[in-house]
Amino acid sequence: MKLSRIPIFCLAVMTFNVNAQIAYTTLFDVPGGKFQILYKEAYNLADKVLCGTRFERVKSNPDWTPSYSLKYLNEKEDESLGVIASLKDDRYDFYIVQTQNNKVVRRELVMSLLANSDGLKIALAFEEGKLIVDMADNDGQFSLGGHWDFPEFSPRQWTAQIAGFKGGMFCKLYKPN
Repeated sequence: MKLSRIPIFCLAVMTFNVNAQIAYTTLFDVPGGKFQILYKEAYNLADKVLCGTRFERVKSNPDWTPSYSLKYLNEKEDESLGVIASLKDDRYDFYIVQTQNNKVVRRELVMSLLANSDGLKIALAFEEGKLIVDMADNDGQFSLGGHWDFPEFSPRQWTAQIAGFKGGMFCKLYKPN
């Protein structure tokens, strides 16, 4: 399967109502039981991060669930906040996850959908102590947005990670319209 980036980009701009500033594109092939940081960049308070994936193949491991995450890190990188989408039993489960000192302190299931699509999109923004999230499948059939309060969190970097998939990812940094 050949990866197509243009249709995803157009849908992303229409769906999330933003202007692209910086774009990244990469292919990945991460075995089950392993994870890879695809991007890790500085955060600017005006930025919104959108990452979309296309999965060619699942590379499962019985002890490790294939997943895709987009999250913010604080200055010391000892706290993170973001979304993890994991594939289990033919469905994607989306969680809001907060870690402190490499331990999960909050994990809240916010959406599940059947794994009928060949990929997922997640957009994050952090404004005035709120994590703002938009999640969708590539087919445009399902989406959910919302915000969660984290008044003490101060993002300094964002990161995109993948585990147990082969495919491609694009990420774009946006400024609000």
